[in-house]
Amino acid sequence: DLVEKTVTIPVFWEDGVLAGIIGRYINPKRPKNSRYKVYGFSKGSLVFPLDKLEVKDDTIILVEGVLDAIWLHQLGFTNAVSILGNSMSKKQAEIIISKCKKLICMFDNDEGGEVALELTKKKLKHSGIVLYNVEYPENKKDPQECSKEEIEEMIKNKKSLLFKRLRRL
Repeated sequence: DLVEKTVTIPVFWEDGVLAGIIGRYINPKRPKNSRYKVYGFSKGSLVFPLDKLEVKDDTIILVEGVLDAIWLHQLGFTNAVSILGNSMSKKQAEIIISKCKKLICMFDNDEGGEVALELTKKKLKHSGIVLYNVEYPENKKDPQECSKEEIEEMIKNKKSLLFKRLRRL
């Protein structure tokens, strides 16, 4: 998009129909929470890339950003999807619940990733989905910074997130 100065990525519904476009601003100095422009759809209405999602072993890998999901797909992790930010919508939760029984949260290794994890736990608390979290290799902040071998190791060493129930007295 020459007007907005973004690299554009088409986004499709599960049936392959175009939902809209996501534009990624090129300027690296742009604030973190305003790096994308969404054209033609609500980003909370789907996960990306819904049309390319291949659930494996009843498991989905969930990331924050579009580029993280693209990177994982390029590495062969076709069960990876993005929530297009760090906040899962009700519709995104419904999509995930309908597709898998296990969810590996591979959110960024930063404050935004911690927010995404907590919000995801709240959204999926009563869903029956088993949640996992990963630990990043030292000095790595997101999936794009990791090699295929590092991603495989993160998945292998994932940790289950148990929902804590307080006993009533």
